Amino acid sequence: MRGTRFLGRMILLGLFFAGLQGCDSKKGDEKGTEAEKEKKDLKELFPGSAPAIPPIVSALTFGMSVEEATKVAPQLMEAKYQTLRLDEYGKNVSMEPRTVVMESEEQFLRALALTVPETAKGELLVPSWGQPRTHTYEVRDFATAGAMKTVTEEFWYDAEKGIRAKASEHAGYKDMLSLEIGAYTPAKSVLVAGKGLGGPLEGVLGMRAEALKSKFGQRYTFYTNTSTNEVHGKIELPPFELENSASTVGVEFGEAGVKGFSFWFETDEAEKKEVEALFEAAFAAPIAGKDDLSRDILTYGDDPKLFTRWDPEAHRVRVYVGDVNSFL
Repeated sequence: MRGTRFLGRMILLGLFFAGLQGCDSKKGDEKGTEAEKEKKDLKELFPGSAPAIPPIVSALTFGMSVEEATKVAPQLMEAKYQTLRLDEYGKNVSMEPRTVVMESEEQFLRALALTVPETAKGELLVPSWGQPRTHTYEVRDFATAGAMKTVTEEFWYDAEKGIRAKASEHAGYKDMLSLEIGAYTPAKSVLVAGKGLGGPLEGVLGMRAEALKSKFGQRYTFYTNTSTNEVHGKIELPPFELENSASTVGVEFGEAGVKGFSFWFETDEAEKKEVEALFEAAFAAPIAGKDDLSRDILTYGDDPKLFTRWDPEAHRVRVYVGDVNSFL
């Protein structure tokens, strides 16, 4: 009897240790899997020769609703704090969606914000995408009692697909880089050589509010000035090359529909020559003059009336088309 009990205990002990070995084996497998994840090449997120939506969320498109985005990329849109950790590509690598809320209160995907190692710029982005366009400007730094500080941003573009990448210093990690990939509106698509205004702004003059709503959908909104009974509207386009937010086109109506509109290009004094060259290619050599407030303007045509004004304080080339005196 004792021999039978002893044998039973030995069998149980054997099973117990076998179980422990099995657990250790599983832990080893898990560690192996983690090690494999850590070995993933960051280049997998940026495989092409120009900025694009990373393959791991390739079903996304910029401009789609958050509801649609959640269906095709739940791993990103439903991640904790909407931050998809990508530790398999490196420490602190992550991705977050950037959305915009329209006046209808519906949210749309405008960009993807990635955190990548600072070294990725020289080792991966420049070799794949080429040298970036650098843009610097000054802002007030309220962390230092409102003192001015210089901000440097670097841009890469895919003009054909209307996608850009913007790199800037990361706010939280000194050894990491903020990389935002999103839609943009190429200036050349608006200022078409030899044809004038084109792309999304083609045909806007004379349009009724209903036609604008049909053309731009949620990106178009309007309001009525109750004191003057004038109707005003705005169209929000993906940002131009250097804008940080949507490029807004202000619209004014007359009896025959849109009588004028205005918008601007973010730039600086050195780069404004590039914008002026685009205007000259789209229209003709400008005529220098003054507006009603004696500010310098360049007029590119009278049918419709079109002129630009360099705003050095806002670092913008402001554009006026048609009857837009109220925008001055």
